[in-house]
Amino acid sequence: MLQGTTKIPWKFSHHPAAAGTFFTVMLLGLKFCTCQYEGSLQNVRLGIQLLEDGIYRAALGWFAYEPEWFEHDHGNFARIEAQSVNSFVHYLQNDPKALGGEYGGSFLDMDHCHPVWGPMENYAACRDKRKQLLLMLCQHEADRLEVWAQPVNYKPHDRVPLKDMKADWKTMTYQELPLAKARLHELE
Repeated sequence: MLQGTTKIPWKFSHHPAAAGTFFTVMLLGLKFCTCQYEGSLQNVRLGIQLLEDGIYRAALGWFAYEPEWFEHDHGNFARIEAQSVNSFVHYLQNDPKALGGEYGGSFLDMDHCHPVWGPMENYAACRDKRKQLLLMLCQHEADRLEVWAQPVNYKPHDRVPLKDMKADWKTMTYQELPLAKARLHELE
């Protein structure tokens, strides 16, 4: 199942409502790799390494498409999606046992020939760079989904009609002016 979800073309939608499911499956895959890596034989570790690599590539592939928005009135749904992405980010940040990390004497830290992509110089450094890029992108995606769930200072009933705003423009205090300008730009 995990290998099938990391293959291209994807079976997942790129819609923001699918972000939670996608990153939950990717998190499951990384946890599976970490658990299976302990005590595995070297030839099994290579398969786990390939699965981990595929998970990182699939997760990075999520960001190959332009972000989408959709109109939905359920803020809780968007918040849950953001929490799923945050769980993935938290795992990436706090996983001390990333492949090749605490397992000691790992062949993954050495330069070697990747079974699919051929010779690779400093595979561990490339993997760490990929992980850092993924971490940054996922943090941004989680923030984007959180804003989508709870837009900053958005109150639909708080809008002032354009004609009323222009009439009161001269009587506004200095503190009210930036808010009024923002509302004016929204209405135009």
